[in-house]
Amino acid sequence: MKWVTAVMAMLVFSLVFVGLVVQASISDFRGRAIAGDPTHFILQQALYFVAGLICCFVIAAIHPEFWFRREVAAVVLLGILVALAVVHVPGLGKATKGATRWIVVAGFSLQPSEFAKLMGIMLLAWWHGDPKRRNRSFREGALVPFIGIGVMCAGFKLQDDLGSIIMFSAVALPVMLAGGARLRYIMAFGLVMLVLVSVYVMQNPERRSRVMSVLAVNSEVKAPTVDDADLYHVTMSRKAIQHGGLTGAGYLGSIYKFGFLPENHTDFVFAMLCEEGGFVMAAFCIVLFIALLWCGMWISLRAPTDQMRLLAFGVALYLGLCAAVNMAVVIGILPTKGLALPFISYGGSSLVSSMTAVGILMGVGWRSGGAPRRVRAEAAIDRRAWVS
Repeated sequence: MKWVTAVMAMLVFSLVFVGLVVQASISDFRGRAIAGDPTHFILQQALYFVAGLICCFVIAAIHPEFWFRREVAAVVLLGILVALAVVHVPGLGKATKGATRWIVVAGFSLQPSEFAKLMGIMLLAWWHGDPKRRNRSFREGALVPFIGIGVMCAGFKLQDDLGSIIMFSAVALPVMLAGGARLRYIMAFGLVMLVLVSVYVMQNPERRSRVMSVLAVNSEVKAPTVDDADLYHVTMSRKAIQHGGLTGAGYLGSIYKFGFLPENHTDFVFAMLCEEGGFVMAAFCIVLFIALLWCGMWISLRAPTDQMRLLAFGVALYLGLCAAVNMAVVIGILPTKGLALPFISYGGSSLVSSMTAVGILMGVGWRSGGAPRRVRAEAAIDRRAWVS
């Protein structure tokens, strides 16, 4: 299994390298305007990568079985509650565009919800992968996990973070299904979530405008409820992609980085990548993400325990969905969600949490065998040894 983790490491380094190159190209204008230094953002991103790399190796060194101890799971649960609540502490929380998702520590902004989602996946893997719950009742197999998911979604709602609600639910439900939860319970919960999200979107003018802007840009008929700023955002993103063409405008060749496309270094960095690298570079990055997802699923299939299998499955699915949804938003298929592109978008929370997710996958991969789990006998795991 070490060859899979080695391949995964090369894929991640390739994506980070692409991200650093793109940031170096497009952030010079923004760096001069904000900090008076064209290298400000690229140096910050490099610093975030170093921090993420440290987190990656620390998490990978810890045996995944450590996270599945009851007392550790309780600490993880407490960490989730703290991550969801700390943004509302006066003096720490920071409101951006009407949403309170950030805290400021020593001058650095941090988005705790990015780490709360990983901890939530960890708890679901611990709960559904426990051999003691093989013949689980409705309470153990559905009710308790649904309550946990509901609490997390309520925390995201208080932060006005609809994107996190959708993304976490889209990962949590497949993890539950892979863990043996009954399909009818998952479908019922998914339907309830869909109705609640739809009602929230329709009652919130800002969210409704984002949805309608996607419909408007694809039908070329502007609805009266569409905000001009939302329509402009999607339109500029598409124009940047069109400007790139097949082979791109070249390094430093972007024209939409000069303030024409908002958030071009964070949520819409994929549009900048397409503009400067063209379809060729975009396809290359998509292949890298698909290969990364494949490595994660390969590790999941060969994990020695159900809990490790579900953990690897959930984390790999989370990274893959984040990349797919971000790209869909950039090309105008989905409404804007404030979701970063893993390893490429500027931002410490996104990069460090993504590297932490890779550390989890590597930790499972290092302790996995070479044969698929279904053809191996149940491995006897020493729960007392959490660092190999």
